[in-house]
Amino acid sequence: MKDLFIKPYVKQSVMALSLAGAVLGVVQLAGCQSEAEAAPVVKKIVSVRVAPVEKREIQEHFVFSGTTRALDHAAVTFQVSGTLKARSVVIGDSVKVGNKLAVVYNPKVIPERDSAKAKLNELRAKYEQAKRDAKRANQLFASDAATQEEVEQTNARRDALKASLGTAKAMLQQSEQMVDELSLIAPFSGTVDQVFFEPGEFVQAGRPVLSISSLEQVELELGLPENLISFVSLGDEVSINFPLLNNSSMHNGIVTEIGTTNSKQGQLFPVVVRVDGDKVRPGITAEVTFTQNLPAQLSVPIRAVMDNGNGESSVYVVKDNVVSREKITPLFLFGERVAINANVGSNTFDENTSIIYAGLSRVSENDTVRVLP
Repeated sequence: MKDLFIKPYVKQSVMALSLAGAVLGVVQLAGCQSEAEAAPVVKKIVSVRVAPVEKREIQEHFVFSGTTRALDHAAVTFQVSGTLKARSVVIGDSVKVGNKLAVVYNPKVIPERDSAKAKLNELRAKYEQAKRDAKRANQLFASDAATQEEVEQTNARRDALKASLGTAKAMLQQSEQMVDELSLIAPFSGTVDQVFFEPGEFVQAGRPVLSISSLEQVELELGLPENLISFVSLGDEVSINFPLLNNSSMHNGIVTEIGTTNSKQGQLFPVVVRVDGDKVRPGITAEVTFTQNLPAQLSVPIRAVMDNGNGESSVYVVKDNVVSREKITPLFLFGERVAINANVGSNTFDENTSIIYAGLSRVSENDTVRVLP
């Protein structure tokens, strides 16, 4: 009987304790949630490095290739046709101005010279006789021993022979010049770099027999596109490099000729550059660097520029340690910087604007950042 009264009591006590524990657990959980909601959220401050927007004068460099050639170069020719009788030089020979290089044989030239000389001598004798006849006729006319008609005839004959004498002198001079043209003379000092005819071959007048180049000064001709030709002027200085030469040093050059027109659309404009220095030979590959000076332009580091994914670009600007993302319009690259437009929409950039270039992946717009030195 005693056990029957104890068991219901214990059962009720256990239920009461369980209920009290559940209530206490709920109270504790509610207290923890309240404390969690009341705890402040601390946002991490990101460290970044910034660089100012710079305004500087910009130099763009353009490199073009060409081959050096002699400043004085000529393909020498005979002015008369004939058989090449002799050639006194070969490729590589050095010649001085006035040296005889070759001789051509033409069977007509010398006889024509001799005939012109004989004709001149004949006319000269006739003219002297005509002068004496005219003088004598004038004297006879003064003493009424000759008629007016006789005087006029002798004077006319004298004047005609005088004119013929002048023509004969010109013919003789031309014939003597043709005789001189039988010999090919060096027009300047230089080196023979090509020969086109051998002795015994027939040479037509005006055909090159050999070519000569002077080693004292060299030049090179380049082709520049139409978007750059307007920036080149006569007298501009350029830098010249010879990439295929060992231990080659930079040379200076000067623009001496500029072609202002071209015959075909899209054709390059010719520009001739004289190379300074006496150790450069013709026929060497050269690289010529033209420098274009542009007006002062705002620029940012290339590492600071971000692609927005829609064809536009932007940068992170820091002002009072707060980040804002601003659109930019890139113009062109130079070195490790990008030239930009100073005004894009409502944004205005100047030399006081600070741009983030390191730590871009850890920041977003409106973040507070710490700028590292």
